[in-house]
Amino acid sequence: MGMRRKFRILFLGEPSSPNTVSWVEGLRDCGCDVKMASARTRGGEDIFPIGPSILAPRARMLAGIEDLRKIIRKTSPDILIAYRITSYGYIAAKASFKPLVLAAQNENIVFAPESSFFRRKMLGHFAKFAISRADLIHAWGDNIKKGLLGYGADPEKILVLHRGIDSSIFRPPNPDQKKYWQNTPIFLSTRSLEKEYLIDKLLVAFSIAIKEIPVAVLRIAGDGSEKNRLVRMAAELGISSKVEFIGKLKNSEIADELRKAHSYVSLIRTEGVSSSLIEACSCGIIPIVADIPASRELVIPGKNAILLADDSPETAARAMLESVRDFSLFRNALANSEITRAAYDRKRNIETFVRQYRKLAGFPPSGDIKIHICHITTSHAPEDTRIFQRECRSLCEKGYRVSLIARVMKKSVPYTHDGVDIIPIRYILGKAGRKLILPKIAVQRAVKLKADIYHFHDPELMPWMCIMAKNYPVKIVWDAHELYSATIKEFYIRNPGMLAAVVAKYYTRFERLWCANFSAVIAVSEPIRQVYENIGASNCVTVRNTIDLGMIPSPASQKDTHFSMIVSGTTNSSRCIVELIQAYRLAKKRIPKIRLNLIPHFDSQKDEDAIRARIENCPDCDGVRIVKPMPWKALMSVEVPKNHIGLVLYAKTENNCAGLPNRLFEYWALGLPVIATNTPLLKKIVEEEDAGLIVNSEDPSEIADAICRLAEDPARLARQSGNARRAVQERYNWNIDFAELSRLYDKILSGWRE
Repeated sequence: MGMRRKFRILFLGEPSSPNTVSWVEGLRDCGCDVKMASARTRGGEDIFPIGPSILAPRARMLAGIEDLRKIIRKTSPDILIAYRITSYGYIAAKASFKPLVLAAQNENIVFAPESSFFRRKMLGHFAKFAISRADLIHAWGDNIKKGLLGYGADPEKILVLHRGIDSSIFRPPNPDQKKYWQNTPIFLSTRSLEKEYLIDKLLVAFSIAIKEIPVAVLRIAGDGSEKNRLVRMAAELGISSKVEFIGKLKNSEIADELRKAHSYVSLIRTEGVSSSLIEACSCGIIPIVADIPASRELVIPGKNAILLADDSPETAARAMLESVRDFSLFRNALANSEITRAAYDRKRNIETFVRQYRKLAGFPPSGDIKIHICHITTSHAPEDTRIFQRECRSLCEKGYRVSLIARVMKKSVPYTHDGVDIIPIRYILGKAGRKLILPKIAVQRAVKLKADIYHFHDPELMPWMCIMAKNYPVKIVWDAHELYSATIKEFYIRNPGMLAAVVAKYYTRFERLWCANFSAVIAVSEPIRQVYENIGASNCVTVRNTIDLGMIPSPASQKDTHFSMIVSGTTNSSRCIVELIQAYRLAKKRIPKIRLNLIPHFDSQKDEDAIRARIENCPDCDGVRIVKPMPWKALMSVEVPKNHIGLVLYAKTENNCAGLPNRLFEYWALGLPVIATNTPLLKKIVEEEDAGLIVNSEDPSEIADAICRLAEDPARLARQSGNARRAVQERYNWNIDFAELSRLYDKILSGWRE
């Protein structure tokens, strides 16, 4: 799909309406990606149906509000356009999507001339409701603006500009195309065959006019529910041979008909600036139309048009006769095309619309839009290895716009680091604050960004992200760094209490419900991915904690003279630190000058004090060195290269058995074989690659024996060192896993194009 996309519009309207078709074509010509939704369709390419198909269109529309919300969530538009205020405008307002753009059909806003009092009141309510929630309202002319103001519209939100017509199609005729005008004048109507367009009165008017100009012809282009009645009426009036019902035509066919015609005739007196009238003017024929403000915005009566004082057939008949007899009207009408081209060019006017739409949606006035990915974490720092160093930076380098919402210890303002926009949220003390308040704050910040994908990393965010998914048209990705159903149970065992017991008991049930609202789930290992597939999550993929080869700094230190091993990262009882110290003491009996380098991140001061006390009070631990935590690049360039092996030891808990630790690949990348815990996943990988030894991490003697075997066998150590580097270069590097992440993003974003 690429890292850029078009501006996305969801358009509500009638797909068969010429006005709708012209507007949507113009938007697409301006580079917009337009989808439609309608209550008068069963669906099709780029068109979604709304409401139960067994209902009448109006009822179907009102019953389809939830359908519309689902369509919005599926398509993630940047803006929603609803054509006609009391119908699509009302349901668009009820769907609560922003920004919302409305367009009024005519100056009456509520058009219900033959409706009951109750129906008019109801439509009036619909109009006020929709207008009150609109961010922009189109008025095709000043007369429509007045109508909108009468329903409480904010004048600042009204854009008075017609969408225009396609000037490349609707153009004046060649001079020789009009030679037959006076011999065979053709009167043309291009209005729909519905009651409000008064085609029946036009037939009566033509039956009067034809008595004086018997060679004249009336051609009626259009279709509608009144067609059969009108055909019969023409027969009853005795003019069937002179009246041609030519059906619904394409724009290019309408333009051809207009250029052949002598006059365009329309009797309707309640409308905005008519596109049909603009088309007629653009093709250089004489307009015979109602004398209403909308008509006077386009033509000058008696000069280049004839305006009708009323809609009576007699008045229309006199106008038809005048149009044939007054040749000056013909000459002036040919100049109408220049007037319309200047003010009603569709390309220029819709470009103006799109600039307004993009401004409302918070985008630049032109150009494709960078796909925006927002990562959210309330437990990890902004510089987190997986989230920032790998995912965010890689996405940014590929061309995405990337934001990261992350907690910080001190108050901070947003900043940009390596191209990533960092939005800091201040750390809140206390477990309740961190687990309940901080996630809510993070999601509130995220909503304001209007990203294309929200990618979150902490289980406490799950309920809030679920609420976001239900209320906003967003794509949400859950990145499971651990098997949290297991870690919560383990936490309860260590910290018994009522709240912990409830969470431990019900977390898996809630997780199943929450994941149903997410577009995808990412797991750090295959076992964790399988867990999410089993609970029915969509688009489950594995993106491992592999290392970005491009980030590995050149070693700035040499191997220690004495055999050295390293442990880095979180250091606590679940990482077998006590067993490791015991193993070190046993190994030292065989290799007296062995070294153990600890670069720890303690969970608490209590843990740190306990470990330091154990080491300081141990007479055999003089080769154990505790190094102050340092930036990742310093760790990889200075400390890790000094060592001969890396230690990847964990207690064999359910979560640890399912996980795949960062440090395994960090050590391998610098050529350090590992001694790793005998979990099924680590055993499979380490033994397949022959890049280390597998041990029972709870048995100090077995750990010590493995250390000595590698220290005493330089050939094995060298072979496994080379295998470790090769494994990372060929099979376990971030390029491979980032490609998987990119494919996932493409897949979930492709829903707009399906």
